Amino acid sequence: MKRNIIMKGCRIKSNKIDIDFDYISNCTVVHSSIYNYPNKSLIVEFKRPTNIISTLEGPREDIKFIGNHYAPIECWRTGHENGGMDALMERVYKTVGLTETVSSFLFTGADIENMSITYRCCGKMHICALITAGVKSNAIRTSQDEGGFYEQGTINIIILTNRSLSLKAMTGAVITATEAKTAALQDLDIRSSFTPLINQATGTGTDNIIIAEGEGDKIEYSGGHTKMGEMIAKTVYDGVRDAVFKQNGVRDRRDPFQRFMERDINLSDAVSNDLFDHGITKDGFLQELEAILLKPEYRSFMESSFAVSDHYEKGLISDLGSFKSWCKAMGEGISGREIADQVDFIVSDKIPEALRMVLNYLFNGIYKRQSSGIEKSSVTLKDG
Repeated sequence: MKRNIIMKGCRIKSNKIDIDFDYISNCTVVHSSIYNYPNKSLIVEFKRPTNIISTLEGPREDIKFIGNHYAPIECWRTGHENGGMDALMERVYKTVGLTETVSSFLFTGADIENMSITYRCCGKMHICALITAGVKSNAIRTSQDEGGFYEQGTINIIILTNRSLSLKAMTGAVITATEAKTAALQDLDIRSSFTPLINQATGTGTDNIIIAEGEGDKIEYSGGHTKMGEMIAKTVYDGVRDAVFKQNGVRDRRDPFQRFMERDINLSDAVSNDLFDHGITKDGFLQELEAILLKPEYRSFMESSFAVSDHYEKGLISDLGSFKSWCKAMGEGISGREIADQVDFIVSDKIPEALRMVLNYLFNGIYKRQSSGIEKSSVTLKDG
């Protein structure tokens, strides 16, 4: 019987990254092979042992190396079959030539090549955030989604500064950075992987942060009212948005059809097949909808509708009456005539009420416009 031989981990090459802080002696991305799969490790080396806060390991003293290690999903699976997370961590440290006693890494399924390096300066105060972010497989909305452990994805944040952070400042920075991360995800409308129809994500469920103590003038606090907190928050916010784009290609100005997919809404499946006959096809319908949503006024309407839907589902909007009037006006703008006898085109019962209303009025507008160009004798609208 042929057996797969798992080779020992080996280091392949390294690339230097310039991080301009006096207490950092070296910063590299190390490429390696672990369990026969390509791995990459960001490694920050300090000139002297320092203290850190890691949300993965807690407070650590006398740390010489911090890092963020990427392994592909196949490597995670193999690792779990060969001793679990602890064995994988031990193998990673051994492969890159470090030991756990003086090292503290984070671990991720987001490629280190897609890392964001973001700086902020205010006077002589400098902040650097090294961030990887993957939000496609296990993004969650904390307090709404069920717990579970998934390796793929993850938002990992390493924060460095040219100031000496007290223990209070380091722990405070964890809150500040977390709030900034969540703000970035919500401003991008990143959806929960588990309840995408109604919930934005607050994180991925496996996110972690390392805060280094640093050197320089002492900083005691890093909350949102402090200048240090402001700089950490802005650096993390910008870095998370940049890292999400690099890893997942998600930006703020993306088209409505991508946002439907992010909500797990398949428009073709959502529309009844029984409502088309004699020259009017579902494919033609959806193609026309796509053309309509490329127009600025309709694209803006659809973008607004996503926000209305989320707010209505959370009870922040109590009545959709005025929104219905807007939907009706947009549908009649497409058809060029009044929509008095609206047909329910949507068969899916999972689509939230506000989005269902939007789609029905748009589809009715398209149908009436298409049917006006076809002889009445050849068009039959079946009861739906």
